[in-house]
Amino acid sequence: MLLFVLVLPWHTCRGELEDIKCMSRQSYRRSLQHLIEDDQDVFHIISTDNGGADHKDNYDFVRGSNWNRAIGSKFDHINCYQVGKLKCTKAVAISILLGSYSCSKDHPKHKKYLGPSAAELYKLGEEVMRDLRARRRSRDEL
Repeated sequence: MLLFVLVLPWHTCRGELEDIKCMSRQSYRRSLQHLIEDDQDVFHIISTDNGGADHKDNYDFVRGSNWNRAIGSKFDHINCYQVGKLKCTKAVAISILLGSYSCSKDHPKHKKYLGPSAAELYKLGEEVMRDLRARRRSRDEL
């Protein structure tokens, strides 16, 4: 399964992943400055605490800063479900290649990504959302 995660993005997204240089959140934010509000953050799909790369393939556009702080490093699976299978696959692949080697001084230590595959993360996130929807339906029925 790990081979699939590494091969798929290189084959399907070769142009995007050939440039494996890191890009800090600050640089990515500057490139989107005209679209970002003051209370929004550029968001890592795979947290740098978990070995997620500082790279455009591991950034989700933006989220509210309160959500970013609340989600922390414990919910990569929810992030993967929210961004979709292809983006999740890219995030895991680049994180496996680069780890949390950082362009910025926010995370000076390098950590390898050793977490679940993209498919596993997506499935876990899907299960969480399914449970939330079921709880909401049962509450609405009361």
